[in-house]
Amino acid sequence: MKQKVIVPELIIIRAVSCLAVVLMHSITMLIGDPEVNRGLNTARLLLLFATPTFAYMSAFLIGYSKSQRPYFETLWLRVKYLILPYLIFAVGYACWQHYQWGAPLVDRIRYNIAGGYHGYFVLVVFQFYLFHPLFRPILERVPAWVGVPAAGLVNIGYLAALNLGLVSIPYLGFHAYRLLPAWFFYYVLGYYSGRDRDQFQLVLRRWWPLSTALLAGGAGLLLRNALSGFLPDVTSQRFEVVLYAAGVILLAFPLAGRARRIPSVLNLVNRASFGIYLLHWFFLELFRRWVVRIPGLPKPAGILLLFVLAATAAALVTFALNRWRWGAYVVGRLGVDGSKTRLAPPPGSAAAPAEAATR
Repeated sequence: MKQKVIVPELIIIRAVSCLAVVLMHSITMLIGDPEVNRGLNTARLLLLFATPTFAYMSAFLIGYSKSQRPYFETLWLRVKYLILPYLIFAVGYACWQHYQWGAPLVDRIRYNIAGGYHGYFVLVVFQFYLFHPLFRPILERVPAWVGVPAAGLVNIGYLAALNLGLVSIPYLGFHAYRLLPAWFFYYVLGYYSGRDRDQFQLVLRRWWPLSTALLAGGAGLLLRNALSGFLPDVTSQRFEVVLYAAGVILLAFPLAGRARRIPSVLNLVNRASFGIYLLHWFFLELFRRWVVRIPGLPKPAGILLLFVLAATAAALVTFALNRWRWGAYVVGRLGVDGSKTRLAPPPGSAAAPAEAATR
């Protein structure tokens, strides 16, 4: 049997993004007044690349996959392993919020299902799969050097119009920031870079100064607008985050693609990443009550402790539930095990042409 080949950047970037989400929310739990703790607030803002990068990697898989599975069969798999866990956690968090805050249970369930809790990412990814047959013929005709900037302009324009209050989209039971235009750039970039993985990485290696400039410019604009109070909201659905996250992706993608082995911790985090994403907020709230009671604990140390506890607990529960027959329908399936697969060679290496021919 031919050993399965996996690209290392898929595992590394998804694991790092998952940990960045947990760390960002750990800071949110303990930051207190952002104006007083500006250093922590700056760190939190710089972690906003995490959810967009998660979305990008999902689109990368769409482009990279050579599966001939029928469209509706693919959608059904996503319903079972993405939408069903999303719905279970929407109800679960609604019950927790009802217990904690006294929020009306039915209203909270509706709110969460419509994308009102941190699991909204699932709705975004599902739209990638849902609308892919519509956009794929267009992307196949349009070259990447045209499609990627065009998608970026659409995404930035849509978010800027919402961020700055230039337009108001009526609420139709679905948050405007959860709609595909708010994430379209990551879908297009992910699809092109997955479809033409080797060529994309080789181009990015040559043009790394532009990627660095994009990262620095996006980060500078994000910090300026947020810390000055112009747009203070800490959310990945900001127009500047598109530039910043693009810089992170375009630099990290070719670097991670050169990896010859996957660190064990990142491999484990990647395997449990979906479950960690869904579960971590519960454990953050749970462990926060204990961490804040530790006398004399500096705030940064408390944040790191909370981060480690929540990420570890979420990962352990994810692995444990996946030992149960129905566990994958609750927390999603475990990701690919990088220790049991063959890593795709870096583009441009002697082994790369052979790998491309057998993919």
